Amino acid sequence: MALFGGTILTNLGKQAIAQSLTGKQFEITKVVLGDGVWDENTNPEELTSLISPKLTLPIADKEEYGDTVRIRVLLTNEGVTEGFFIRELGVIAEDTTGEEILYAVAYADPPDYLPAGDGPTKVEAGFDVIVVVANSPNITVRVSDTIVLATKQDIETHNQSPEAHPDIRQAIQNLEEQISNIGKGITPDIQAAIEQHNQDPDAHPELLLKFIWRKETRNPTPDDVPPYENALWLNLESGEIFVHLKTCNGKTFWKGQFGTLITPSTVSVFDIFGDGSAVALYRFDGSPADDGGQYNGTWYGTEQYDMGVFGQAAKFDGSSYINFGDFDNIFSQKSYTVSGWIKGTGTFLNIRNLNADASSNDCKGGLTWVESDGTLRFFVKGSGDSSQLEKTTILTLDDSHLLTIVHNVELKKVELFIDTELNFSIQYSGDLIFKDGITGLLGVHHYKNTYNYYFRGFIDQVRVFNRALDEREIQILYNEMEVNC
Repeated sequence: MALFGGTILTNLGKQAIAQSLTGKQFEITKVVLGDGVWDENTNPEELTSLISPKLTLPIADKEEYGDTVRIRVLLTNEGVTEGFFIRELGVIAEDTTGEEILYAVAYADPPDYLPAGDGPTKVEAGFDVIVVVANSPNITVRVSDTIVLATKQDIETHNQSPEAHPDIRQAIQNLEEQISNIGKGITPDIQAAIEQHNQDPDAHPELLLKFIWRKETRNPTPDDVPPYENALWLNLESGEIFVHLKTCNGKTFWKGQFGTLITPSTVSVFDIFGDGSAVALYRFDGSPADDGGQYNGTWYGTEQYDMGVFGQAAKFDGSSYINFGDFDNIFSQKSYTVSGWIKGTGTFLNIRNLNADASSNDCKGGLTWVESDGTLRFFVKGSGDSSQLEKTTILTLDDSHLLTIVHNVELKKVELFIDTELNFSIQYSGDLIFKDGITGLLGVHHYKNTYNYYFRGFIDQVRVFNRALDEREIQILYNEMEVNC
C-alpha cells in the first residue's frame, strides 16, 4: 500500500466541522483513490475533488478517538480494469441533502502501483485513514454492511478461543486417537520392514506429500538430501516444518514455515570467464554488496531477501529500489554487458544519463521492465523524444528468467537476450556518450526527477562486465545455476 502522509482537512472539510457545531449533520461515506500528480502549485486545502480519481472504496469499520476518527478501508483490485499508481486519497462526506464534499485529502510519494484485477496479481489489503472530526456529534461515519475486515490479531484471538471451530477440534481429537492406536502389537522385525519399505522413494507415491519425511530435534542442513522433491522435515523442538525446494550438486535448499531459509554456501565465481572482464557481481545473499568491492549498492525503501535462483535474492515490494551509484568508468564510451535473473513485474534495470550526438538514431537512455501481464519492454530512447525504439515479448511470470543487455561499441549495437535467446538488436550511428555521474538503478525507473515503475518480485545474481559478451558466454551464464549452487 502507498505510504501516505497525514490527512489534511480541505476548506470544505473545515466548513463542515464549523457547520456541524451549529447543528448541521454530515456523514463520512467513502474513500476515493486517484493517480493525480500534485506539483508545487497544488494547495491541498483548496481541492474540491481529486485531480484524477480512479477507485471508490466503502468504509469497513471505524473507531472514534475524541477529536479524530480512524476509518478502516479494504483495498482490492477486483473490478479494476486498468492498473494505476496510487498517489492521492480523498475522504468524502455528504450532508442531509445528499450533497458530497471532499472532506480531507492525503498524498503518497513515492506512490504504489495497483495492478488490474484481471491480471495474475490479486490485491486485498486493509488500511487506516485518520481524519479530524473535532469531537462533533453531528459528524458520523457510514460503515458498509457488505464488508467484513478482520485484522491478524482478530483472527489469532478467535483461533485461540476454546469455543472456536468445534468441528475441527473434534476431528483432530479423533485423528489423534486413531494415530495413537497405530502400531500396537507390531513386532520389531515387522516395524523394521515397514520402515525400510517406506524409505523407498517409489513406495506410496500418492501419499509422499502427506507425511513428514524426517523428524529431528534440529533444523535440516544442506547436506540432508531427501529421497524425493517437496519432502517435509519436522523440528521436534521448535515445531517448525521445512519443505525441500531443490537439490543442486548434492546440496539441498530448504524453506521453513516461519520464513527460515537454509541454503548451501554460494560459491559464485566473480571472474567467471577468467579474463578480468568482470566488473561487479551482486549475489544479494543478505546484502547489496558487490563481490568485487567497488560498486556496493544502496537500498532505498524496505531491504528484503528471500529464496532465489542462487541462495537468496533481493526482494522488491513495489516501493523499493537499489542504487549502484557512479558507473562512469564502466559504461562511458565503452562496451559492456549487464545480466541478472528476475521473477516479477516492474523495472529491472535503468541506466541513467546516457547521451549521444545529434543523429536521430543514437541511443540516449536504456530501460528494461516487465508489465503486469508479463509483457517485457526493452526501451532505448533516441536523441529526440520522437525517436524511441522498443521491443515487446511475453514472459511467464511464475518462472525466473535471465535478462542480459549487451552494448558493443565497436559494432555500434545494443542487444537484449532472454535466457539464451536473442530477443532484440538495434544499430546506432555516431558515438554513445555518457554524461558525468552515470547511475545504475535496479528495481525502479527514474525520469524527470520522478521514480516510477517500481519492481515487485525477485532479482538475483546481477553481473556487470566491461565488454560485450557473445551468445556462447551468455549460455554459460544461463547454465551457471546447474554447476554453481
